[in-house]
Amino acid sequence: PPGPSAMPEYGDFSVVKDTEVGPGTVIRGHCNIFGSKIGKGCKIGPMAYLEPGSRVGDRSTLRPGCHIGDGVTVGNDVFVGPGVYTTNDLYPAPLHVEPLKTEICDGAVVGAGAILLPVRVGYRAFVAAGAVVTRDVPDHAVVSGSPAKIVGDTRDADFVEKQKMRDAGKDPRARA
Repeated sequence: PPGPSAMPEYGDFSVVKDTEVGPGTVIRGHCNIFGSKIGKGCKIGPMAYLEPGSRVGDRSTLRPGCHIGDGVTVGNDVFVGPGVYTTNDLYPAPLHVEPLKTEICDGAVVGAGAILLPVRVGYRAFVAAGAVVTRDVPDHAVVSGSPAKIVGDTRDADFVEKQKMRDAGKDPRARA
């Protein structure tokens, strides 16, 4: 059978304006995307909002209700859970100033409902659901809480085993 369409696919009622969208990317309904760049093979869930100046790498997934702010870069092969919010300022003011940068590096996972202040989320790092990330997350770190603190490492044998169980469609909480 033929592979995915080379043309991007847009859902009903989405507004995609002044944005470069890579081949094979799917943008679901009710998204607002302005002045952004989205790579190839991405999946953008319904009701996502991408501000001007945001960037998304190849094969990344943004689940429903994500807010990706101006100056935010999402790397390649990143998973951003539903309802994740990124910010681009620590001390908002009425003056227009250059946004601070937020970077979600290649292979990172950001769990549902997390809030990212202007930080760097490292290579293959894992941000737990609901975390409030106020400081940079090192490569391979697992962080959780509010404010987020390092609680593990994605290379840890226990973490790897849980990921393998999920990849196999099993619930890692049911492990003996």
